[in-house]
Amino acid sequence: MSILQAIVLAIVQGITEFLPVSSDGHLVLVPWLFGWPDQGLAFDASIHLGTLGAVIVYFRREWVGLARGLVTGSAVKFGNPHGEAGEIRPWRLALLIAIALIPTAFIGFALKDTVEGPLRKPQWAGAFLIVTAVLLAGGDYLSKQLRRMEAARPRDAIVMGIAQGLAVLPGLSRSGSTIAAGLATGLTREAAGRLSFLIAVPAIIGAGALVLVDIARTNNVTNPGWGVIAIGIAGSFMTGLLALGLLMRLLRRGSLKPFAIYCALLGTGILIARAAGA
Repeated sequence: MSILQAIVLAIVQGITEFLPVSSDGHLVLVPWLFGWPDQGLAFDASIHLGTLGAVIVYFRREWVGLARGLVTGSAVKFGNPHGEAGEIRPWRLALLIAIALIPTAFIGFALKDTVEGPLRKPQWAGAFLIVTAVLLAGGDYLSKQLRRMEAARPRDAIVMGIAQGLAVLPGLSRSGSTIAAGLATGLTREAAGRLSFLIAVPAIIGAGALVLVDIARTNNVTNPGWGVIAIGIAGSFMTGLLALGLLMRLLRRGSLKPFAIYCALLGTGILIARAAGA
């Protein structure tokens, strides 16, 4: 695996993990477009560590507040001068994250073998990108933006957890699906985005753990080298922080329609290219 491939894939992972355009779909498509070999499970695990670090750092105020609040009972404060601000009881936030994780884990585990086998192909990524476009447009259309973060309900977490579980399908954006689900239940854009990324942390940790188990059990997994892995972690972390900050600003000010258009055009282009024999 070349240094150039590692840098490109790390940047792609960092950007597309948080922007609602599907990181898994792009990690399937980029090697196909450039004629590169599959990067393998070890490298995929490393770049997911980078984006995991990015979401923890970006929402460090909430995570520190949650840890402190569960011990002291103090409320978890969130927001900043440029967006929604408020607070939520620590047990309530912990409950929302835990509730969302249940359907995510069940669906993700059930689809694991299918996703890693027959669906890891460009045409499936293209098809699910179109599904992502429909979800983004639908969530934007249905959005009434009635409730902020402190008013999030267990039902919201269940719906978003189901969306997160289904997002293991390549081309179906995790952030796009969960944010659209949150909007459809009545959350504001910023609340849907914030809750989407908070419930992502245990999901990414769980997915990474499964990858590590697969690596340990598989004798023919190629280690790309510690230097390449370090580049992957650093690149996805830095670009992930930038992409996450950009998306949260966009959620405060605009709609998801540009991302829906991008996913629809890209998915349609891929399906046309595959039908033409590319």
